[in-house]
Amino acid sequence: MEQRIGSLSRLTSDGRAFSVQTTILPEEAGAVTLATAEALAAGYFASLSRLSGGFLAVVRSPEAIALRLRGLRISFLIFAQAGEVPEPEGAAVGYAITGGLLLRGGAQGGRLIFRAARAGAGLRATVDLEGFSPAVLALPGGGALYRVAQAPLIAWAGRKFLSALRRRPERLQQTGPVP
Repeated sequence: MEQRIGSLSRLTSDGRAFSVQTTILPEEAGAVTLATAEALAAGYFASLSRLSGGFLAVVRSPEAIALRLRGLRISFLIFAQAGEVPEPEGAAVGYAITGGLLLRGGAQGGRLIFRAARAGAGLRATVDLEGFSPAVLALPGGGALYRVAQAPLIAWAGRKFLSALRRRPERLQQTGPVP
């Protein structure tokens, strides 16, 4: 039976968004280490440019990682550099969301976490957006706009990345640091 990609998105009453996509990769994806979680992150960030048709760029500085429209200095999201996240079943790395146009002003940003855990003979790979405060919620009808446009787009990006990784799990071992 073919493994599927699990996906769950939720918007809480206090305006925080959660989106989780997960799949089981075959054993050739590699060992469960912090380096594996970091490779998941690098692969995901690299995939954003491809998925956007080259419109998005991931720009790294010593202090942060910014997701921008290619050629512009305006950041959609800004992430703090990675930090290890406790993961009892494996390894995880997280990026705190610290700014950008898509983050609601004055709100806690949440974080984007990449998790790797052993799952039978395979590897469970998870992209987990937790506690994100979308700026669109400040607009009239923003909750509905988030649910019909932004939430599906976030989930789609995670599913597309994991789907590509399932087709070529060896890429996980070939991925370098976050661009």
